[in-house]
Amino acid sequence: MAGDLEEFTVQSSARTGLQSALQSWRNIVGEEFVRSDSATLDAYCRSTLPPKYRHRPAAVVLPDSREQVRRVAATAHETGVDLHAISRGQNWGYGAAMPPRDGMVILDLRRMNRIVEVNAELGYAVVEPGVSQKQLADYLRERRLPYILDATGAGPEASLVGNVLQRGFGHTPYGNRILNVSGMEVVLRDGTLIHTGFGGFPNASATYVFPYGVGPWLDGIFTQSELGIV
Repeated sequence: MAGDLEEFTVQSSARTGLQSALQSWRNIVGEEFVRSDSATLDAYCRSTLPPKYRHRPAAVVLPDSREQVRRVAATAHETGVDLHAISRGQNWGYGAAMPPRDGMVILDLRRMNRIVEVNAELGYAVVEPGVSQKQLADYLRERRLPYILDATGAGPEASLVGNVLQRGFGHTPYGNRILNVSGMEVVLRDGTLIHTGFGGFPNASATYVFPYGVGPWLDGIFTQSELGIV
């Protein structure tokens, strides 16, 4: 009896935390971008994995800015709600958009799809997590820039950032994508924003051309992990 009561109390507390978080998130990202209807949740359960390995989220939140991501993460931390971040949900080989366990809230970053900068002289692009492989390839072609996108086996709508974080690869000398990424912006579980490499130094000219910065190389711990939202 005591065990049943304890479990009920934990479940009740979790529901209360989720409802509080949902209301806060509606104020942060807007009512239409916080979804918990069955049709939406069913869509985020689609996967190439067998049914016994599929998990259903409790809700989906779609921010459109770094500041919104930071505030959503801080709210989740304060209310005890677990987030599962995805860039575009096209990672079919690893579960697509599906969370790793039932009841998590999916933080879908597909609305953050801006190509912030393409530096033709130094050969780098700064992109948000929702930018797809096709989007950047089209950008380069339309502007007749002297670069191609070293695409992978992932589809054209797959996220560049998502592919990097799953340690995707290409087929040129720059094919090891994670080793050719610099200046990550990462939101931690409590909403803290950090910059990797030289990104932590204001106006550093090496932010996007040299990955290691000063001290330990942090970028790798954010690949294939839930340690931060990139």
